[in-house]
Order: sequence, then C-alpha cells, then structure tokens
Amino acid sequence: MIALLNLSCLFLGLISWLIPIIIIIMKKISNKKRYISIFISMSICLLSIYLQSLYIKYLININDWTALMDIIGTSIVLEFIMILVNIILNCTILILLNKYEEK
Repeated sequence: MIALLNLSCLFLGLISWLIPIIIIIMKKISNKKRYISIFISMSICLLSIYLQSLYIKYLININDWTALMDIIGTSIVLEFIMILVNIILNCTILILLNKYEEK
C-alpha cells in the first residue's frame, strides 16, 4: 500500500504536466476551459506533493532514518522541478490565451 504512494505521486505529477500540454496543442478551446485546466493542473500537482509528504511521514513513523536520508534530497529536487515545469506550462497557457484573444 505504501509503495503506491510513490507510484501515484509520479503518476499525478505526469498528469499535471500533460493537462497543460494538451491544452496548448488544442488551440481552439474556450477561455473558461483553459482556466479550469490550469486550476486542475495545479491541484493535481499539489496532491502529488502531498502524497510525497505522506510517504516521508510514513518513513518517520517507522523510524527508517536511512531510507529517509536516502530519498529526501532527491525528493526536494524533484518536487521543485515538478512545480517549476507546472508553473511554466500553465503560464504558457495564459500567454497563449491572451495571444489568441487579441486575434
């Protein structure tokens, strides 16, 4: 069960990236749907980070300090990358949204 936390964290992180990519590819989507997709993408990204925090809490509860020391550095870097890419993709949607509104 606990192993599913890491897998679901990765899966949700990828979904949070795929939503903006699909919206960028599909240019003829209404503004309301674009804003909703940005909200959903950010929410899924936050859920992914929350699941990673639950896994870290689990390692602390079972006193597995070596596993915690092994994953914490990588976890921080990967969470930062996930957030940064998500922000860039969602800002791209907003920029394209304004670009298409001007036409």
